[in-house]
Amino acid sequence: MMYEQLINTNKYLQYLEYLGIETKAVKEIIQKKINTRKEIFESFANRSHQISSPNINLENIIFEEVNKYIFQNHKNEFHYDISFKLDMESLIAIKVSMIERPAIKKPSEINEGLQIEIGEVGDFVRIARFENELILGQYGKNNSEQIVFEGLTPLKNKSPFFEYIPSSLIWQDRFFHPEEERIIGFCKKSNTIEPKYVLWINSATLFDLGLELDLSNSGLRAIDGNNDVVLEFRCWRSELIGNGASFVGQDSNIAKLEGCDLLMRKDYLKELQEIVGELFFISKKKNLSYF
Repeated sequence: MMYEQLINTNKYLQYLEYLGIETKAVKEIIQKKINTRKEIFESFANRSHQISSPNINLENIIFEEVNKYIFQNHKNEFHYDISFKLDMESLIAIKVSMIERPAIKKPSEINEGLQIEIGEVGDFVRIARFENELILGQYGKNNSEQIVFEGLTPLKNKSPFFEYIPSSLIWQDRFFHPEEERIIGFCKKSNTIEPKYVLWINSATLFDLGLELDLSNSGLRAIDGNNDVVLEFRCWRSELIGNGASFVGQDSNIAKLEGCDLLMRKDYLKELQEIVGELFFISKKKNLSYF
C-alpha cells in the first residue's frame, strides 16, 4: 500500500488504536483519497533520486478523514485529548532551537555500541543525539538511510531513548512513563507542521535536578534558580537538495543530514549520575535500504 508505513505510524490513527477503535476502514479511505491526489504528491518528488520532500499533505488528509470517521461512527464515545491538539509550544521552541549542523561524525561514520567518551561543547556535554543520514545512489536506485540513536542510559543493551510519549507533555511537566527506566525521551513525527524530532529528559528527573523549563520562545531548554541554561535542545537540517528536476535550488527541502542533540552543563551531569546511578553512553544504529 502506498504510504502504508507513514499512515500506520500517524499519531491520530495510533491514538484511535490505543482506544481500541478499529482503523482498517478509515485507513482504506485515506489511501483512496491519496490516490485521487497523486499529482499533488508528485510535485514534491525528486524523480532523479526517487525521494520526496517533506510536506503536510498526507497529515492533512489523515486528520480530515479521521475526524469524519470519528463523527460518523464514534462521536458519542470519543473525547479529544492532548493527542489531537497541535503542540504549539514545541513548534515555537524548535524554530528557535535550529542551528547549523555541528562538526560531528555522520551516522555512517559511527560504530554501534558503548562509547567511552561523551562529546563536549564548551561548558556542556552532549547527553543525547539523533541523526538521519540520507545516502543517495545513482539514477534513483540504491538510496539508503543510516540512522543513529545516542544517549545516556542506565540500560546497556537497549536503545537509549523511550518513545511514543507526546512532546506536548514536556510543557505540562508530564513527559515520562512510570515504568520506564531510561531518562531521555525521543519524539518523532513525519510530514507534519509539528516538530519532526524532539529529544528531552523525563520530567521527573528534571524536577529532581531542581530545573524548570524556560519559555518556549527562548527555545527548548531548562534553567536553574539563577536563570542560567543547564539543558538545551538543538536541531538542524543540512545539505539540502531540491524537489522535481532540480538538485540544488530555491525549492531545496530534502535534507541529506537531519538531526538533533541535547546538551547538559558539565556540573549537572555529576548531579544526574548521583540521582540515577551508573549511566552508559550508548550508540544504536538502524540501516534502511531502498532498491
